[in-house]
Amino acid sequence: MDEGEASLLPNGTRAIAAMRAFAARRGFTLVEVLIVVLIVAIVSAVVIVQMQYNSRHAELTTLRYNEATLNQLISVYKNDHFGRVPEVVDNTLPQLLAATDAAGSIGDGPEFRFGPYVIDGEMPVNFRTQSNKVAQIATYPPAAYQGGGWLYHRASGRIVADHKPGNPFKALVELPKFDGLVPLGD
Repeated sequence: MDEGEASLLPNGTRAIAAMRAFAARRGFTLVEVLIVVLIVAIVSAVVIVQMQYNSRHAELTTLRYNEATLNQLISVYKNDHFGRVPEVVDNTLPQLLAATDAAGSIGDGPEFRFGPYVIDGEMPVNFRTQSNKVAQIATYPPAAYQGGGWLYHRASGRIVADHKPGNPFKALVELPKFDGLVPLGD
């Protein structure tokens, strides 16, 4: 049925005739397929970028949480031990990982009533360096990569996440601050 014949039909019949003509055509044209593929590619690109951002955001949020938690645990240790802070031994802070007495000695028994402060028995892993080792630093804030998971400044009792070369320490500090989280390096 051509357009001239379709114009002679009533409105409802014209729509039915158009649908029949469309249904009689089998398959899609190359242009229609390319448009669908292009739309799927654009949506996929947007979703992948968003997923990568969300993944990085989650990792950094976890790192900030771990850093803030470690700083709080060191403060609790300091309060429990009359102002003394834990010491780095074998690239860890053993006084946070085990029960201690008032002097900070590790052991078992009723006199070792403080701690453990870190429940899992090991320091959390810094995802940027894939390490949970603690390196003691002389100055705070740290100026350079130390090759560990955490950088501990004993004089201040502060601990911060280490960073790999090419990921400057400032880059972590300058990320957007989120409610309830302590920003790195502050």
